[in-house]
Amino acid sequence: MKLICKITDSDFGFKKKKCVFKKRRAARVVLLHKNKVALLNISGFGYFSLPGGGIKPKESIRSALIREVKEETGCSLKGIKILGRIVEKRTHTRLNQVSYCFLARVSKFGKHNFTEKELKSGTKLVWVSINKVFQKFEHIKKFGYQERFVTKRAIIIIKEAFKKLKVVD
Repeated sequence: MKLICKITDSDFGFKKKKCVFKKRRAARVVLLHKNKVALLNISGFGYFSLPGGGIKPKESIRSALIREVKEETGCSLKGIKILGRIVEKRTHTRLNQVSYCFLARVSKFGKHNFTEKELKSGTKLVWVSINKVFQKFEHIKKFGYQERFVTKRAIIIIKEAFKKLKVVD
């Protein structure tokens, strides 16, 4: 899978720390229905994210994508397209994360099933118009360390999806 980009501490002006990284793999999606994009509003922390999450040991990337999207949105997918991967090196939290990124459409709606952690952080599913989606990410400089990575990653993935769709942002 092609590398879309790398995100590091220096992208935000953070000083790089020496560390031993924990590795994490995740699958993420720009999920479309008509002219809207699914976002997760993490209201307890004031930021938005794309649906997706960690890949379990021995789980395929595609299986993880389908599972995470079902858990977080309740939706089944169709027309899954590969966008590429994003590598994040977060020295302050010792995280080396590879996100495998996709574009897909809703084939069927269902009920989401947020984890206890997601519920405690105030996670809510929202559908945002394609032409207003970037407004949800405008305040990146106000966010803390982790939120900046999540926000930058989401913006990059959405831009990559829009290129594939030939949407002008």
